[in-house]
Amino acid sequence: MPKPHRARRIVNDTGPAGWAPDGKTLVVVARGVLTLVPVAGGPKTAIATGTNVAAGDTPPAWQPRR
Repeated sequence: MPKPHRARRIVNDTGPAGWAPDGKTLVVVARGVLTLVPVAGGPKTAIATGTNVAAGDTPPAWQPRR
């Protein structure tokens, strides 16, 4: 019988998370900063701050480039 996976905390104090198109990265808004968080570990990357970052009850959504 396979061993069950244990839950692991990836980030603290954030709103809902969304998945990046690659399926390996989460995007979250925490304290007014839009941040990319690699699920496998590694450094978090802040990509936007301030009034340009919407926060709410739904996860951030990816938009196609124009």
